Amino acid sequence: MTSGKASGENSLAAEVFAGLVDPAAQRAPVRADASVGRPRDPGIEERALRTALEVYSRLGWAGFSIGKVASWAHMGKSSLYLRWPTKEAMLLDAFNATDAFFQRRELELGDVPYVERISHIVESRMSTYFTPVGLAVIRLNLENQTVPEAVGDVWAKSAGRAVLRTRKLIRMGIDDGDLRPQTNLVQLCDALEGGMTVHVLATPPELRERAVARLGAYSKEFVAGTLGPWLTPKAVEAVRDYGSERSKAILALVDDFREG
Repeated sequence: MTSGKASGENSLAAEVFAGLVDPAAQRAPVRADASVGRPRDPGIEERALRTALEVYSRLGWAGFSIGKVASWAHMGKSSLYLRWPTKEAMLLDAFNATDAFFQRRELELGDVPYVERISHIVESRMSTYFTPVGLAVIRLNLENQTVPEAVGDVWAKSAGRAVLRTRKLIRMGIDDGDLRPQTNLVQLCDALEGGMTVHVLATPPELRERAVARLGAYSKEFVAGTLGPWLTPKAVEAVRDYGSERSKAILALVDDFREG
């Protein structure tokens, strides 16, 4: 029987890869005997990339191989090699799909106050980090430091872009007057990126389900504590005038921190 936690993780992992293939094709059984040309069943691509990230999240670069992906996903290895000639190519496609998911989530926010935008991005990123997809991203960030000759190019073309987008958001906040001019761009980016990652890594396995359940509240507290000291009156006014209850709750936390 699938646990609620596993079901939730699988659901989010599937959402990450939405749009890679025709949803109707995803429901079709995967043929293990495909032997010529690009895989005929489009569902094989989505399943293979999801499995690739799960394998990588657990085994790292040293244990990652197309053969291992084929075994875990119950697919024909030859059909995967026809689509991805190297394991680098497969892993890059998988991480690119993840990065595209983060970009979609950010674009879907539309025109919202700066504080609310950051809050949504933080919660989205952390909720994904609690899945095998997110753990693969965290491992890639680590292995970019330990084996850059193997995964450096994959990191630069995928996970590294998310960090650059965070820096761009902070720069935009400073330039638009939502963050104080004295804001240190690099330090605030490190605080946001590092805080999201460490929260996931520091959560014991037996507390993961509880942490995920209160992620909405935690993300508000995290944004209030990290971003709060640097917010300008303009950013505060935007939330009061146009913000949702979510962003107004963050302002209340910021006020509590300042008064405390």
